[in-house]
Amino acid sequence: YLQFMNVSEHQKAARLFAGIRNYEDLFVENEPAISTLQGGLINHSYKVLVKNKAPFLLQQINHHVFKTPDDVQSNYLQLWNFTKQQEVALQLPEPLFISDQQTLHHSKEGNTWRAFKFIEKTESYKVAHWPDQAYSTAQTFAKFTAAFSGFDSSTLKITIPKFHNLSFRYSEFDTALQFASADRLQQAGDLIKAITERIHYKNFFDQLQDKPALFKKRVMHHDAKIANVLFEEESGNVVCAVDFDTV
Repeated sequence: YLQFMNVSEHQKAARLFAGIRNYEDLFVENEPAISTLQGGLINHSYKVLVKNKAPFLLQQINHHVFKTPDDVQSNYLQLWNFTKQQEVALQLPEPLFISDQQTLHHSKEGNTWRAFKFIEKTESYKVAHWPDQAYSTAQTFAKFTAAFSGFDSSTLKITIPKFHNLSFRYSEFDTALQFASADRLQQAGDLIKAITERIHYKNFFDQLQDKPALFKKRVMHHDAKIANVLFEEESGNVVCAVDFDTV
């Protein structure tokens, strides 16, 4: 019993999602083999292997970045359920359940864990290596938004306030300029010029905000980078988008 309890937090979470509830279950099944996955900037992710079961992705939601992890998961489950109910032709990673209704594990250490079926024989990239990859990435996120055209976006919760508010970001930029040293302003001169030349994006965002009746709110992935797209290892075709925490 002590041996069963005296394990790391992510081992306990892995056992729960693997269906191992007590020492007797562990005696019948092998201990989950856990390996760390690299590349994620925010959440801690692991690949879990369990005897006679499909591998799965175990993830600790970073509650310092996402103050309300339950909202993050609620958003995802709404999208997941919509694709199943409406038979949307869009693949999303399948969430694992601890019980009939529960997909989150809140640990005694104050962390939140979730799991998805692991999608094998795929890879992701930090940058596009050729134009077709960039095109496929843009197409993937466009298809994502199109697939949820019939979804009521007002039911989604904001997981990071003002994260994509260009007016707010630009005001932060202005404030930073006011308090920056002369040396820093000089070193960042090219970047400052590049941003100020793009103020029209901020102005267009203000128009969207000021005329909500003319611009329908839609479901957006909001972290639309190639690192959040899985490609088949052999064919190079897109499998699906991942990481929906800022939807």
